[in-house]
Amino acid sequence: MSINDAIIKKERDKDYKLTSIDRLRFKTRYFTYRDEHNPPHFHAEYSGKKAIFDFNGNVIKGDLASRTATKLVREWVDLHVSELEEDWQLATENREIKKIEPLI
Repeated sequence: MSINDAIIKKERDKDYKLTSIDRLRFKTRYFTYRDEHNPPHFHAEYSGKKAIFDFNGNVIKGDLASRTATKLVREWVDLHVSELEEDWQLATENREIKKIEPLI
């Protein structure tokens, strides 16, 4: 099973909350599942491609297949790392995570 197939399956099987950006017509979704595992990370999707990023903006798995989309994800991470960490803690406690503002 590919990383994209695994993420799609997990989306169907788990409850998640997401935040999204729309900048220069680059629509990217970010989401974290409530019962996440270490290391701390989040999922991003752009144009049907999916990747998992750590909180430093490094790709752990997958590929967004766009340098611009990946750059925008990294910019978003830099602006919201403390909120990502807070949401990560909530997710590991199987609690409702908070929406994080999009990149404007």
